[in-house]
Amino acid sequence: MEFKKEAETELISKLILEVGPNSLETEVPGLPAHLIFMAVRYVDSQNDDSWMQSLLANAINAIRKTIKEGKGNMELQAFWLKNTCRLLYNMKQYSGDKNFQTHNTDEQNSHILQNFDLKEYRQVLNDVAVHIYQELLKTIQDKLNPLIVPGMLEYESIPGVLGSKPFGKRAKSRQKSIDHETEDIITIKDITNKLSAVLAVLNAHCVDLSVIKQIFTQINYAICATMLNNILLRTDMCHWSRGMQIRFNLTQLEEWCITNHLNSEDILKPLDPIKDATQLLQVNKKSLEDVDSILSVCSTLNPLQVQKILTMYTPASEYEPRVPTKVIKAVVAKATKEPTDPGKLMMNIQFSSPVIFQFTPSAVEFEDIKVPDALNLRSVKII
Repeated sequence: MEFKKEAETELISKLILEVGPNSLETEVPGLPAHLIFMAVRYVDSQNDDSWMQSLLANAINAIRKTIKEGKGNMELQAFWLKNTCRLLYNMKQYSGDKNFQTHNTDEQNSHILQNFDLKEYRQVLNDVAVHIYQELLKTIQDKLNPLIVPGMLEYESIPGVLGSKPFGKRAKSRQKSIDHETEDIITIKDITNKLSAVLAVLNAHCVDLSVIKQIFTQINYAICATMLNNILLRTDMCHWSRGMQIRFNLTQLEEWCITNHLNSEDILKPLDPIKDATQLLQVNKKSLEDVDSILSVCSTLNPLQVQKILTMYTPASEYEPRVPTKVIKAVVAKATKEPTDPGKLMMNIQFSSPVIFQFTPSAVEFEDIKVPDALNLRSVKII
């Protein structure tokens, strides 16, 4: 790519500020990133330090501005997560570092940067990618959060098991049906449909599979934290039949993950605490002789959480006694490894595991790249 200094502003505007997330659907994935890096290569060939600083600083600021203005736009966030990572990976692939050249063709190795070490900019780009990832997660979770309690906790997937007075959305819906009105009941299907829509957006913009897996690991953590925190605050949830219903809903979520090849141990592991909570609710015998069997089904819950659930547990019938205090004390005593730190009762919903962007080399040959007419880049020449 060849362009003049005074064309830099137009270049950045056309490749970053004016590009819509669906405007280059038929082009090479990450095309804006490839074109920006081709501009970087040209400036490198000119060995102009101030120009390189200007180009990269303005490009990074333009990406930041786009993300800020597109807050809550999942399509745009996914698009720029892909392109920011691709630009970062290109900087590594063509840096001259042997560790990043193992998959390069001879032609690709001929395009390695000759005059600049861009490690500092690579770190800045990595930080920008982390920010976009966090914004994307927030957008996804904002869409999912209103569905989790009614869809995962309150929805009765197995009709007739509860045999108790309906509550939440279900109760309102039944009342409204009496008045010849209707209200949508939120179900586990609404949640899996939303997850399918999220996955479709990520795949449409060719977000790296390793990043997609981290996104769904974080989603499962948020679902688990929201569910468990609600159970720990609601007596109506602490019942064997409710535990059965919730576990069935969780099974459907796990089946969705399996169907979409998102069922590795790392992705499903964040659901363990809520699964253990449902198992705890379904333990039939709760005497001193059953302490070990009780503990065996709730290994990922801390003593404070186990104590709270057992204390709030509601018997299935008037003939079933509540969990005896001595049994609860015995369970907590045996479960507590550090007496001074029984653990926090509530899970931290805001917790987010650090994202890792795994270097992914590109097979794209710069010689094959054409600037589409849609970008209207009149001041740029491909040489």
